[in-house]
Amino acid sequence: MLKQVYIVSIIFLILHPGAVYGQSTVKLYGTVLDEQTGLPVDGANITVAGTGYGASTDPSGHFEIENLLEGVYTITATHIGYH
Repeated sequence: MLKQVYIVSIIFLILHPGAVYGQSTVKLYGTVLDEQTGLPVDGANITVAGTGYGASTDPSGHFEIENLLEGVYTITATHIGYH
């Protein structure tokens, strides 16, 4: 009986969502500008490699990606007509 209580307790600790909330999350934000003109790029797609996270820029070139765990990421910006 005591062994079953330990197993249930361990499973609860593993599956409990509080364990996820204990990790620190960050918000990534920035602005995409045309290199030659310095003007904001509207509609650029921003992706975070290795994750399912991404965003598109607004008319001011701004984007925000929330709920990333702390770490080092590779960020890519793409837009049709840009190389």
